[in-house]
Amino acid sequence: GGGTAGWMSASYLGRALGPHVRITVVEAPSIPSIGVGEATVPNLHKTFFDFLGLAEEDWMRECNASFKMGIKFVNWRTPGAGSPKPRQLNGYSDHFYHLFGILPNSENLPLSHYWAAKRFAGETDEPFDYACYRESPVLDANLAPRFADGTKWTNYAWHFDASLVAAFLRRFATEKQGAIQIEDEMVDAEVDQRGHITSLRLKSGRTVDGDLFIDCSG
Repeated sequence: GGGTAGWMSASYLGRALGPHVRITVVEAPSIPSIGVGEATVPNLHKTFFDFLGLAEEDWMRECNASFKMGIKFVNWRTPGAGSPKPRQLNGYSDHFYHLFGILPNSENLPLSHYWAAKRFAGETDEPFDYACYRESPVLDANLAPRFADGTKWTNYAWHFDASLVAAFLRRFATEKQGAIQIEDEMVDAEVDQRGHITSLRLKSGRTVDGDLFIDCSG
């Protein structure tokens, strides 16, 4: 399998294991990868792109990527038809941000404790995501989670085009790391007495031997 799963696996293993292994991706040209907008989570920074040594400037523009500071839920608490425009709820807009930023604390207590105490005491009706996080008004203003010089001021992830990311990582893995791409379709697998895969048989009649096989077919 290719796509984001196949080429993320190949490039990650290529970085982790270096020249000590040979990595081959069998990608069926007759089975197109899913070209959709894909949402990510913040730990992809360190666990993947930073690990590969890829800066945002290296790949974001090419992959139609945008910043993602959280997830917005609209009109979940008021009755009515689905609409992207929030209705009113207790004087506030009926939307909620599930944010990726770290919840601040005061005197070693999360701000959520103070907000809950004031809420239950009837001293505030300000929504949780606005009372405790700095990211909510920034999202309302359509501002970025980093400054123009690249300095990050909060946790964030990305939205990107999955097919473009797969194409970028395919080039990265084959040109920079020496991964091998075979455009063919797997039709069967050979196993040993333990049931472990020892080789793949492809539609063209070719056999691919290996020590480790990762299923990225989706």
